[in-house]
Parts: sequence; C-alpha cells; structure tokens
Amino acid sequence: MKIIILIVLLASLIAGCSATGSKYKPLDTIDSEHALIYIYRPGTYTLSAHKAEFEFDGDAVGSLSNNGYMYIVTKPGKHKLTHQWSKEFWTEVEERKKVELEVVAERNRPAYIEIVADSWSTYDRMTNSEVRHQEWILRQVSAEKGQKKIKNCRLNN
Repeated sequence: MKIIILIVLLASLIAGCSATGSKYKPLDTIDSEHALIYIYRPGTYTLSAHKAEFEFDGDAVGSLSNNGYMYIVTKPGKHKLTHQWSKEFWTEVEERKKVELEVVAERNRPAYIEIVADSWSTYDRMTNSEVRHQEWILRQVSAEKGQKKIKNCRLNN
C-alpha cells in the first residue's frame, strides 16, 4: 500500500511540472509577410521540473515547461534561437551554458525546433565507475517529424 501511495505522489509531482495550456493546434493563418516558428519540448523525465528559457535574436521570448510548446511569428530569414536553464535551477555560471541554433524561417512553411537531451556514459578509471554525461540540443526538424512530435505538447501560457 505504501508503494502505491508513493507512486501516486511521484506521478502527481511529475505531472505538475508539465505544460498545462491547450493541446497543440496549428496556427490558422499568418500574413504573407511573416514566417512561423514552433519550439517544442517533448515530455521526458530529464529535468522535467525545470523550465527552459529562450531568447530569439537576443530578446527573451518565454520559457517551456516539460511537454510544452510556443510559437514565434517573425520576418523570414536567418535568426538566432538561444536556450538556457532558469537561474533558480543552476547556481554556477558554467552549468548554465547557453545552447544556440541558427533557425531558417520561411514564408508559408512553418519551422519546427525541438529541445532534447542527449546522454551517454564513459568509464572513469580513477574512480573505477561509470560517469553519466548529458547535453541539451536544439535542432530544426522536418515539418513531418515536428508535426508528429508536437501534437502531444501543450501551449505554454
């Protein structure tokens, strides 16, 4: 019985860290002079309780909770998207390393950007133990892949 209660509490805690807005729905229309960029964060356990902060061309544009998405309407062309974890989470500057991506935005063709974690292990001979490494990656994906992955995300409010 104690195990069931613990599982329910942990599930509630993790669910509380996810985006709570409306489920993904493509933006109906934007004017012909602009381009549309979707940024999404698929739901994962890794750092699920922490928000990912974003800048677009040097300006803060918002943050994403686990399983969240946002969109940016902008001028077509090349832009710089930057991700960094919230200041409350990391206490040391080197741990708050910025991750940058050049995004190409086109008229009538939404761009899809995902933030995902890549992890791997190495063996440390000094401590005779396995060391886990993790890196966050921003990447522009195809419309097909983006539409498939973003459909389970919720709009960050």
